[in-house]
Amino acid sequence: MLKASLMKRDGWRGDTIYEVTEENGAAAGTINETRNTIELDGQSYTIKRKGFLSPEAELRLGDTIVAAAKQKPLFNHYKLAHNGKEWDFKAISLLVNQFGLYEGERQVGTVSLGDLAHRFKDITIDLPPELPREVQVFLLALAIHAWSQQSS
Repeated sequence: MLKASLMKRDGWRGDTIYEVTEENGAAAGTINETRNTIELDGQSYTIKRKGFLSPEAELRLGDTIVAAAKQKPLFNHYKLAHNGKEWDFKAISLLVNQFGLYEGERQVGTVSLGDLAHRFKDITIDLPPELPREVQVFLLALAIHAWSQQSS
């Protein structure tokens, strides 16, 4: 299980950065939502977004696509493709404070905001270990992007 927390911004124009940690508090990496980048385990990944009505996002390590997600038009529902396999990643509640990862009809994991007082300070990532950490953090970045769009 991973955790994430919004870090303090450096001024009003600073980048929006989330620190990703292990369950025991050890640093694992960061997500820079402003620049669409992920730093994880010494690797630098980029998130390339394209499209408007049915947006797509790709997690890239250099020129290699590690994972891709395509959003259903007007819904917080993504089709995740990684390593020849597909999952559904979608909002569980109407308030969209939790996303579930589904393999077929079976829910296999969640990404959840913290309580109302600590929404972006206590995010929990509980996804299956068969998904590499970089893909887990990519899903977290998709959820953060959806949550940020709601609050702006």
